[in-house]
Amino acid sequence: MSSKKKTEKPKIEALLKSSYYLKNEKQIMCKFFSKYLIKQCICYLFLISSLSIYTQNQEENKNSISVNFGYQSGVLNDANFSPLNYNLNGSNYTLEYVRYGSHKKHILCMQVNAGFNTLSTNASGFFDTDIIQVQLGVFYVKRLNQITSESTFYLGGQFRSQVKSLDWENTESFSYLATHSLGIKGLYQYRITKKIVFKASIYCPFISLLARPPYNGIDEEIIDNQDNALALITNGTIESLNAYFELETELNLTYILTNSLAIKANILFNYNTINKRNKWTQFQILTNAGLAYNF
Repeated sequence: MSSKKKTEKPKIEALLKSSYYLKNEKQIMCKFFSKYLIKQCICYLFLISSLSIYTQNQEENKNSISVNFGYQSGVLNDANFSPLNYNLNGSNYTLEYVRYGSHKKHILCMQVNAGFNTLSTNASGFFDTDIIQVQLGVFYVKRLNQITSESTFYLGGQFRSQVKSLDWENTESFSYLATHSLGIKGLYQYRITKKIVFKASIYCPFISLLARPPYNGIDEEIIDNQDNALALITNGTIESLNAYFELETELNLTYILTNSLAIKANILFNYNTINKRNKWTQFQILTNAGLAYNF
């Protein structure tokens, strides 16, 4: 009888431990995602400040900081999370810094984007799920051809790091996707009038570091790395276009109010999919608008 109690005791302790982690896993996830975003924002702000100081004595170089607010919608299917197809809706916030080189021969852009959305399905409102999407990107493009005095084409590269976290009923079910990609960036700019500028860009990564949870449930890796977000979201595999494919197109319209202020309106189309175990497919449309300060 005593030996039976001894064998049952570790099972009960393990069950209680799992229950504790299940209740606290949402706080753990939010904790390291927020830490990751704060660290990256500080890094970007430092870079922006450094570039601003450097370019103060270079009249030819132009800088722009913009803040945009908007709405995003789309569809998502995450086989690791649920067999259901979900509709995505919610708010989106973007902070962007752009530096134009001399005579606008090249463009450097750094962007932080955060979306706080809800996933819903036609099956039942009971399955509504929260999703947080954080994206950090840097691209550099160089002018290839001055087609006309109003029309310019740029080509270069872009690095993008993004994290998407799904949570249903306080981590009763959860999933995440983290990608760190390097790809090709193309940008076309056309000056419609002296006050209005149109831009269109396209981005496609050719290599990505992909991190996904191994299954839907309590993962010891998440618990072990609760204070190290970078370790969690970079513990993945390097994939090519065959395994992870993404294509993004963005259209932008800028209206110049003064030499220092402009109004920006954007619409973005993004498609990304994972063609391997625990498949993921997402399509979303993001529309936003905001103010840009030029200096």
